[in-house]
Amino acid sequence: MSPQAGDVGLSGEVFVVLYTSTSLSYLDTDGNFVRWGGSLKNLQPAFERADLLSTESFEVFSGVVESGLYRIFMGYRVTEGEGGPIHFNAKAFRVTVD
Repeated sequence: MSPQAGDVGLSGEVFVVLYTSTSLSYLDTDGNFVRWGGSLKNLQPAFERADLLSTESFEVFSGVVESGLYRIFMGYRVTEGEGGPIHFNAKAFRVTVD
């Protein structure tokens, strides 16, 4: 994930959304994927950062999964001041498991 240049150094929340052929879920702060209905009002952050870096890396899963196509979207929201909108990557990270 790469925050916008003007957001680097600000505090923020990081969101991880997983889309499969059968479900939509988000990563919670405990590292669990929670079913999600798609409303941004119900989306919870996975991580909080005191200072957003120009490039952020996160481990979002470790374990065994069923075969299929997994699409992962990552985004962030600045929490300083009045905060702001959630910025998500336009293209998903695609992982195919055979």
